[in-house]
Amino acid sequence: MKTMLKALMALTLGAAMAGPATAQDLQIAGTWQMKDGYSDYLVEMCGPDNTNLCVKPVALRGKADNEKNRAHLNRYIVKDAKQIGANRWKGKLELWGQTADGTLVLRDSNYLTISGCFYLVVCNEFELNRIN
Repeated sequence: MKTMLKALMALTLGAAMAGPATAQDLQIAGTWQMKDGYSDYLVEMCGPDNTNLCVKPVALRGKADNEKNRAHLNRYIVKDAKQIGANRWKGKLELWGQTADGTLVLRDSNYLTISGCFYLVVCNEFELNRIN
């Protein structure tokens, strides 16, 4: 459960754009996997003009594959996050009735970090690798 919470919290830190994409923006849409390999996430552009970022878990394995986490499969945990700069988004993660603030940073085309805090005291940073 902790692994899934960390993974989902990381994703929660999504975002939508404050303006149009620039040439320096990398492509973020695709399927990403937590570094531990226990969960996969679909990251896609969304919103009325496809300038927001949405994230949902699409696969669970090992200790993350349990009834509580399965309830979130294929359901958005980050919806309509806003872009705050080149390859950076800010948004809210909603999970198990709790909301976290976070930031998602696309470090390069295959490496994504997500940092966020629940209640401003429980903070973590997560690493995801592109798998598709």
